[in-house]
Amino acid sequence: MNTAERILQLVERNGITAAQLLRETNLPSSSISTWRKGLAKPSSDAIVKIASYFGVSTDFLLTGREHKDAITLEGSPLTTPPELLEIVNAIRNNKGDFTQIEINEVADFINFIKLKRDSRKKEFEYNKNKGASKSNTPL
Repeated sequence: MNTAERILQLVERNGITAAQLLRETNLPSSSISTWRKGLAKPSSDAIVKIASYFGVSTDFLLTGREHKDAITLEGSPLTTPPELLEIVNAIRNNKGDFTQIEINEVADFINFIKLKRDSRKKEFEYNKNKGASKSNTPL
């Protein structure tokens, strides 16, 4: 898979159109079709903008492999919903699309999800251990 194919895969996985990606990254509207046809390769500027937009490394776009510290799932980056990308991009670009209170609410919700996940893990471990101790009880 080449760089253009990886970009198109990210477009598809994130539920956006190629036109939307190009518009939001301020890249020429003919870019993807030119890359797809093999008439040109994405410029370093385009790669940096697209990697930033999707929250992946330039390494991933160029090689298909993330750097060792990146979060990956089955060799590809986790799918990031467009709404989360919108928030991240607003923060990075200091656009002011979101208030500090709204950003704090998103952070609170993320912490809530983490607590919920940890609670499920503990419940799973408890039930697993409870089931193991029952099976070791003599009849």
